[in-house]
Amino acid sequence: MVFDHVGHRMRLGFKMLFALYFDSISSIPLYFSLLSEKGKREDKPFGMRQKDLRRQFSKKRLKESEGASRINELTASKIELVIRIFFRMVYHCITVDCVLCDSWFTCDDLITAVRSQKCHLIGMYKFVKTKFEFKDKLFSYIEILHLTGKAKRCKKMNLYYKTARVIYKGEPVTLFFSKIGHGGDWKVILFTDTKLSFLQAIEIYQIRWSIEVFFKDVKQLLNIGCCQSINFDAQIADTSIIMITYIMLAHRFRYEKYVSMGALFRAAQAEDLQKTIDITLRELFLELVKTVCRIFRKDIDELMELIMNDPETAKWVNHLLEISYRQAV
Repeated sequence: MVFDHVGHRMRLGFKMLFALYFDSISSIPLYFSLLSEKGKREDKPFGMRQKDLRRQFSKKRLKESEGASRINELTASKIELVIRIFFRMVYHCITVDCVLCDSWFTCDDLITAVRSQKCHLIGMYKFVKTKFEFKDKLFSYIEILHLTGKAKRCKKMNLYYKTARVIYKGEPVTLFFSKIGHGGDWKVILFTDTKLSFLQAIEIYQIRWSIEVFFKDVKQLLNIGCCQSINFDAQIADTSIIMITYIMLAHRFRYEKYVSMGALFRAAQAEDLQKTIDITLRELFLELVKTVCRIFRKDIDELMELIMNDPETAKWVNHLLEISYRQAV
């Protein structure tokens, strides 16, 4: 049982953690993990009764298998997995300029990991008790907000903002406070690149919205999370196939002009339907030819050659395929 932050209730299933690579043109999923939450209740671990846990499907796996590795990720810390994913990208020589994350992941461990590879991190921040060094003293970000003076207005983004250069565990970072209108709530964005202005930081952070678009596409178009298998390996396989499918669509989207990924998906579906219809009609046509040959005791190769070499017959066969395709669509 995991908590659904959309429906605000507990659901049976897993949480999905994704790493998405964006190069200003394409969004490519690089890695994913399925996670469960044990919770704090000893009598109901993972939100389930002991007898329900015993009834769950299980099977033996080799320790060195990929399935066993995935099982170990189930109860791992999200921060630990994010750091592991980041270093995996570095290991595979994927160039990363900046890591974007929301408030779930912005913490000192991730900042340390990202900065160790000469990359920058930008993310929302929410830990109120954390102390930053500001003007040679330690303050929480709420205290720093009140010490930074009057807010400025960014006309392009229609936001009010304040900027504070601080030290966080020996690392210089910038805190950007922003809100919509005079009555809005202040949001805090932490950026390790202290050279950028508020507008530049916001424009970079907006790229993180691409992962929300990715979630929408894989849910609505590719039905991610709808696999009904009780085998955990099957859940991993289903998600992997969906990721591969999305990468193929994204590759085509990169080089062909489509209004949206949805339009591309429908075009790909139509092409698959055309191929399926062509194969079906071809098989039916061959069965018909075989039946005719059997009735009239003719050689099938000879009859097929006569059919395909005759222009008039070939025209009618092609016409039949086109009509069938239009009716199916």
